[in-house]
Amino acid sequence: MNGADPRGSQQGTDERIARTDDRAARVTGRPARRWRLWLARATAAVVNTAVVGWLLLVVLPEVGDLPEAGELLREQVGARDVSLLAGLMVLHVVTFAGILLAALPSVRFLPALGIRLLTGGMSKVLPLGPALAAGTLGALLHRRGFSADVASRTVVVTGVWNLVTKLALPVVGVVAVLVSGAGGEGRPVLVVLGATAGLLLTLLVIRLLLTDGVARVLARLLRRPVDLFGRMVRRAPPEDLLSWLLAFQEATATALRTRWASLAGWSLAHHATHVVLLWVALHVVAGTGGPQANGAQVLAVMSIGYLLTGLPIAPGGLGALDVVVVAGLGLAGEDPGVATAAVALYRLATYAVYAPSVALAWPVWRHLNRRTGEASSAAADAVQAPRAG
Repeated sequence: MNGADPRGSQQGTDERIARTDDRAARVTGRPARRWRLWLARATAAVVNTAVVGWLLLVVLPEVGDLPEAGELLREQVGARDVSLLAGLMVLHVVTFAGILLAALPSVRFLPALGIRLLTGGMSKVLPLGPALAAGTLGALLHRRGFSADVASRTVVVTGVWNLVTKLALPVVGVVAVLVSGAGGEGRPVLVVLGATAGLLLTLLVIRLLLTDGVARVLARLLRRPVDLFGRMVRRAPPEDLLSWLLAFQEATATALRTRWASLAGWSLAHHATHVVLLWVALHVVAGTGGPQANGAQVLAVMSIGYLLTGLPIAPGGLGALDVVVVAGLGLAGEDPGVATAAVALYRLATYAVYAPSVALAWPVWRHLNRRTGEASSAAADAVQAPRAG
């Protein structure tokens, strides 16, 4: 009598899934099928590939200089430069793991590093990467032993601060350009106003997350979509969606209130590594003469371009970020060939770390969790032993 019968719990879950299928079948008039989900993913992958190809093969040659960029990469990049870029990428990944540690302090550093290598690689390499990375982050945390609510809340908290930082950095960058005297008349002011409006909108979203009004609206709007999604993935949704959303919102608000300082610090440090990486790449390919664009301009251009990495256009904003950064550096007075080579070197540095991580981080993760799984099995046996006697 000390615990619930696991067979009864499983039976209850199966009944909830069956009820979800029945409700969804009544709405759609068709039985549950998974092929639609795979068809949607395949269609998205084809569209993303077409968009990336158009940006890289058609648009980028118009704003940059690919032949000159290739020559600069062959002539200017040496072993010392590669070592420097590798060190920056190590710092980049460590700060990425720091964001997760700030959102979920009970997770340890090495597991957090492995999670971030895998999810970062998915986000930058795979089609629909950001969405896949968010889902994988929640799944890996749940596998680590955290509850589904804690894992989902961590995904939301880290995502919110990622968005806030992406919108704040362009404001800082454009203000830095104005202070340095490198901006023109009028246009930078409009950019500041637009970026500030975006930042205020994000702060408004955060404010809404701190109240229960959004949870009540979502409970009314998402009841049927949640049932349909549960049918597609064979998972039972919460019986009382409103109560679940209210509890989730309160826990998320508490996490944002208590951990905002560490989240903001790690997020700023992580995004700053992107800017530093591009700035170093620009100096490497520019040679002894140095680049035409100054640090403030690099910060502004990279921050604006990095906003595109969150859009479901391509993994890591591939193509979109490249075009925006090359064009922005060109407007700042940089040579098109130097700008193109710097962006290419930035891409090579990031993919050299994250592309292999998609294949390598999963075995590492399983090794780190093997001991945890053995401990959980031993604990379960210890609980069942007295009942058997």
